[in-house]
Amino acid sequence: MATVQGGVTGRPAGKIAGVVFGAARGRAGKLVTAREKVPPSNPRTAAQQAQRNKFSSSLTIVRNLGPSVYQDDWNRAIGQLPGFQSLMSIMMNAMDTNLDLSAPPTTPLGDLHLPQTIEPLAAPGEGEIGATFSDENGPNGTPADVPFFLGIPTADADRSSSSIIAQAPLETRGDGSASISTAEPGVEYLVAMYFHGEGTAEGLISPAAWFIMTAGS
Repeated sequence: MATVQGGVTGRPAGKIAGVVFGAARGRAGKLVTAREKVPPSNPRTAAQQAQRNKFSSSLTIVRNLGPSVYQDDWNRAIGQLPGFQSLMSIMMNAMDTNLDLSAPPTTPLGDLHLPQTIEPLAAPGEGEIGATFSDENGPNGTPADVPFFLGIPTADADRSSSSIIAQAPLETRGDGSASISTAEPGVEYLVAMYFHGEGTAEGLISPAAWFIMTAGS
């Protein structure tokens, strides 16, 4: 309902009978404006629906990875975006219209050394994902640095809260290989691996490498 502030000489504000009253400033000072009320549209083109579906699926992934991952490790991974938005951006860009994921480029999380060579495990145990990697310390690194894995099923139909994983294995940089259990044997995963610094490298983090592998079955 429209109201008139200041009595009969005041200016109307609000809406009545499909007309919205407002105010604007012109050369003569403040003016009363009136326009037809137009309900906002909710377009549902195929492209817009696909984008909404990608947003919803990416949101499920990031929420299940958890704040301990995106707040601490992925903060400002993409420009100056906070960790949550950074991971959302990465997931949406890596996702096609069928909500399937492909491997994005290496993500520059920090300056700790990332191994020069990283390969998915050739023969993972049942329900395992992991990698073999060169064990050089590189700039800032130590043999005790701890690898960390994110595991996300590439197909939307395979994703659940239990199948999306963020976990550190028992192995270290010096071991040259590491793995975690996914509890989803035979499922194809998008995997991110990066390192947390230990010892003289404590507090540092490496870039994240991405690859696709199938969990052991």
